Amino acid sequence: MKTLFLLRHAKSSWDNPMARDFDRPLAGRGRRSALAMAEFLAREDLHPDMVLCSAACRARETLDHIQTAWNWAGNVCVEHDLYGMDAPGLITRLQRLPESLESVMVIGHNPTMEATAHTLVGNGPDKDMADMRAKFPTAALAMIKFDIPDMPWTELAPETGTLIRFVKPRDL
Repeated sequence: MKTLFLLRHAKSSWDNPMARDFDRPLAGRGRRSALAMAEFLAREDLHPDMVLCSAACRARETLDHIQTAWNWAGNVCVEHDLYGMDAPGLITRLQRLPESLESVMVIGHNPTMEATAHTLVGNGPDKDMADMRAKFPTAALAMIKFDIPDMPWTELAPETGTLIRFVKPRDL
């Protein structure tokens, strides 16, 4: 059984209007939300086998908070292509993951995180499904299981996943 964690980066700062979008750091609220989500992940003992993280500053800073809370220096791939990737591109990227990985977290951007979750999830708890479909805010996390025994990542397809939980920072 495979598990996919889709985490939208925390709230970024717009303090420097001259900064490239790619280089925007986390805002104060973003740092607090990233820390809250990191503490949640640590408390729930949710440690994926691998993290794929956008190379954008705000995504890497979100990852830093999570790694600190986990006290974890596991398998991380920071990938520049995740910055501008759309949902079909992300699904294709996930389909290339090694079969040995049972769980993977992606730290990325909207609309890709939201669209990927909407594409892959076929069912789940009513409240979580409604929350996820209403809005996928910054630092929100969709936890998706694929209940096909021994499913390889290559078989990732629309509506094959079950939303286990949708967590927003303000809920923590």
